[in-house]
Amino acid sequence: MVSQDPIPIMNARPDSYDYYNTSNLAEPGFTINTATGIPVPNNVDLITEDGQTLTAQPIGKPADLDPNALMPLINQTQYDILLPVLSITADGSTTVTVTTSAANNLSTGSQISVTGTTNNNAMGMYSVTVLSAVSFTYQANSAIPSGGLLGPNTRIVTASVGIPPQYTQIVQTGA
Repeated sequence: MVSQDPIPIMNARPDSYDYYNTSNLAEPGFTINTATGIPVPNNVDLITEDGQTLTAQPIGKPADLDPNALMPLINQTQYDILLPVLSITADGSTTVTVTTSAANNLSTGSQISVTGTTNNNAMGMYSVTVLSAVSFTYQANSAIPSGGLLGPNTRIVTASVGIPPQYTQIVQTGA
């Protein structure tokens, strides 16, 4: 038995392709993306659904990442390992320096979850830059006044957060 043809859509009016593809978002001309080979219009401001402009390398505290939802094991790598924090200091900029009492086994680009600091702007999930076997830095979303940030409930653990292609740090999606 042959199936019946679908019922035709009467008086269909699709939106105009030209209307939605001609806008003032871009100047004429294209640049070829070397990674994908896809032509990208020049001077396009890419924005998120929330209206935030994407940057070349966004950093900082992402929204909607729950530090309590860390997977303890992904493939053969363990996460949610508590680091032996000795001190956490801010230098008055967005840079936060962490010193551990023993080797932390992190490498530049490793990710951490920070909770319980004395300044809320220092908490979140971050990519790190390793300075030595016992110290590393991360970039907060906003400047933090100089001083110590270690509190009685401070907890820094290893984490694994997805990173979009061509980024080297956790993407900043919120303040």
